[in-house]
Amino acid sequence: MRTIRTLAFAALLCAASSLHLAHAADAGATAPTCLHDEPDIQREQARLLQRNGAAVQAYAPSVHTQGGRLFHAQQAQPIRIVFSFEDLTEAGAFCANASGTAPSYRQEGETVACTKEAHVLTDAKRAILRDNILPAAVAKLQRFIAVEPVQGNLRASSTSTCGGDFTVPASHASTGVPNADLVVYVASSPILGSTVAFAGACQQDQNGRAVFGRMNFGTENIEWDAIGADARQSLIDTAVHEILHVMGITSTEFFRTGRSTTATKRGKTVRMVTTPSVRSFVRQWSGCSTLEGAEVEDEQTSGPEGSHWERKLFYDEMMTASGSASAISGLSLSFLQDMNVGYTVTVAAGETMYWGANDGCGPHDNKCDTAAGLRDKYFCFDDPSNRPDRCTWDVRGIGRCQVGTYSGALPSHFQYYSSSNVGGISSFMDKCPVVLQYSNRNCASESPESDNDRIFGYTYSATSRCFQSTGVIRSGFSSSANIDGPRCVEARCNGGASISFSVGGAGSYTQCGAAGTTQPAGNGYNGQVTCPVVSEMCSSLDSVSATPAPTPAPTLPDGSTTTPPPTTTTAAPSTPAPPSGGGGLEIGGVTIGSSAGRAAASVGGVFALLLLIAA
Repeated sequence: MRTIRTLAFAALLCAASSLHLAHAADAGATAPTCLHDEPDIQREQARLLQRNGAAVQAYAPSVHTQGGRLFHAQQAQPIRIVFSFEDLTEAGAFCANASGTAPSYRQEGETVACTKEAHVLTDAKRAILRDNILPAAVAKLQRFIAVEPVQGNLRASSTSTCGGDFTVPASHASTGVPNADLVVYVASSPILGSTVAFAGACQQDQNGRAVFGRMNFGTENIEWDAIGADARQSLIDTAVHEILHVMGITSTEFFRTGRSTTATKRGKTVRMVTTPSVRSFVRQWSGCSTLEGAEVEDEQTSGPEGSHWERKLFYDEMMTASGSASAISGLSLSFLQDMNVGYTVTVAAGETMYWGANDGCGPHDNKCDTAAGLRDKYFCFDDPSNRPDRCTWDVRGIGRCQVGTYSGALPSHFQYYSSSNVGGISSFMDKCPVVLQYSNRNCASESPESDNDRIFGYTYSATSRCFQSTGVIRSGFSSSANIDGPRCVEARCNGGASISFSVGGAGSYTQCGAAGTTQPAGNGYNGQVTCPVVSEMCSSLDSVSATPAPTPAPTLPDGSTTTPPPTTTTAAPSTPAPPSGGGGLEIGGVTIGSSAGRAAASVGGVFALLLLIAA
């Protein structure tokens, strides 16, 4: 779903899921998606669960009622997740070289070709998966989820619990696995397409809680030292997402009798999870007291449909179908609690979802091109042929509006433009266009600025945010190009009363006035900075990782910054596939020569050439 540098998470459960990585930066980019509901994966998951039946485990004595076992929170401890790594070393279980085949782990007996060096599972990649990615994922999950611990060892029903391709040691079915409440068998082989990982439950205990699962982490996606902190966190979040699917965030559990309903929203029929804790959470979080429950993703006819929360409404929740932010919020925790299979959670301790919080009923009931649907707060409705750089919705980065032209008319409930074939191209957003961040314009990242960045006033830090600006450039420099546009600038929230900013990050702060007014850039820079809405900027400065998964800065072969509108060439289905197209390199306002890829700047009468290289 993306290059590892911009990898975002996604995963699966009662079947197996998959997370995609976006390789392109702009229009037409393949969005990170989770294919949990792919038919073959669903069939394999259902086959295993039905064949295996319950793996009866021993628990501490507890009260029983007519409705089943009564779980006691005071007995709960952070869930103990154990990984079994036999298939990372077993001959034939992975690509040992760039030829031959390995199990696909998607359905039993299926193989995948080993065709390049990136497919080879090296000792270094084994160590990254075993020692970095998976332990960090468990540590995050243990902050939120507890269970009544299994007494003694956790026993599988047989050595084929997870099918014929995953290796289950004989001891796991005889003596069992000590100090474990969930065992996940881990493999790593190439995954066709741009999928990062998939996972699924293999067996549940007598109470319906998953106790054995499986995961394949695509070998070509395993990196660590060569990538940045954001990309490493995305790999961890991928594993978290996958394990949550194993635990029960899946269509099989969502749509059990009595847990869901249908309703008409925004001109279409939607499915909603209506369990008590979920309903209570979404009403309190949104401020909409009449909300029936939480909508489930429905944009595709296969793949992520049904096993994830609706991304257009819960954009920065961990369990949406496409990469955005990584909040394990009270929404997912509420559902795990409502499953009544033994999970103990503290809903109030969940991470904050900022998108949609306290927005009322409007976004749930109204299309995104209306005022009630919060058109101006979250969405962008640029013309496909004229898409200037913009701040992201949370002002933590700079990007471009993801809108394009499709080859056929969109469904009426996805039409927001005068042309019926124009719409958003970000995955699972109901074709609502949003700004997608460039990978080298993440204001809130702790990354060094290039010489070019510093000339144009960019600063990347934990407290940097996106400000609109006019003509910002270091004194002594000039540019013949239009250099107006957003900048990454250090910001302070002054007790919620005002905002201060520091262009260049090394000088004094300037206090802003009312939203929309301007202040001189200062600190040795020419130009003006536009003051933001205080409440929105302060909310972003107070937030923790609410940033959508970044997209690589788009680059055209000739270095130009003009991007034609993306188009498709195949007939559009009922919900057309996103269009494909190119993108332009985001360079902070400096003109790039059409062939040389350089920008000219006049420095105190001296002509200088600045090489513009995407970070």
